[in-house]
Amino acid sequence: MLDVERLQFLDLYSFELRLDYFEKILEFTSSSYSFYWLEAVLNLMIYKDAIEFDEILDEMISLAYEDVVEKGYHLGPLIHQKRTNALENAILSIQKYLP
Repeated sequence: MLDVERLQFLDLYSFELRLDYFEKILEFTSSSYSFYWLEAVLNLMIYKDAIEFDEILDEMISLAYEDVVEKGYHLGPLIHQKRTNALENAILSIQKYLP
């Protein structure tokens, strides 16, 4: 768990949401993982006060799985015919082990 008081004392992390930074997340959409990230955070906020990083990743994978596997969407640009998006690569790696 995060030691919130220690992080704030060391001035390493602010728990305030700066809307001017937050709105830039969706400004550049060449990699569409940001939409899955936002939806995952919003989904998890409904049920939890604190969200861990791995929970966000799990939710993002479950949200994007069908789009990548069944619909064939690319979540980022292809460079030399290789996928560059980590979320898409993770989903395709997981797919190898699922029936």
